[in-house]
Amino acid sequence: MKNTYFDLIDQSYYFPHSGFDMRNGYLSFHGISLKYLIEKYGTPFRLMYLPGIANQIKKAKNLFARGIKKNSYKGKYHYCYCTKCNHFSYVLETVLKEGVQLETSSSFDLDLIWNLYKKGKVAKDVIIVHNGYKTESYLEKIVML
Repeated sequence: MKNTYFDLIDQSYYFPHSGFDMRNGYLSFHGISLKYLIEKYGTPFRLMYLPGIANQIKKAKNLFARGIKKNSYKGKYHYCYCTKCNHFSYVLETVLKEGVQLETSSSFDLDLIWNLYKKGKVAKDVIIVHNGYKTESYLEKIVML
């Protein structure tokens, strides 16, 4: 029986995933030592890999397209990226390039979308779904947008 944390991850998630590797006992990502980055920038450490985000969106859209075709689904399907997953503008710019719609849950999300819209990064035809509790500020920004 294996009972180390690494063994649990390895058995549960087939780790390391694509792009990750073990080098000299340390984790690397596309040849970049994560140990080095953590020593340089400290923890907590968050790694964003924009091509990976775009690839996951393409994969999800493909899987839904196959399911829609297989089941002769006649309705419409819109992939909506949940902005609360990641509030960085460069991530939203990446997902918007994949032709997705957006889902918001707070007034802060709308500030981000509004700023991207002013820069020409959000087209007028993008569907924006507004979920979550509607504070006065959130409602005002929904109307403004």
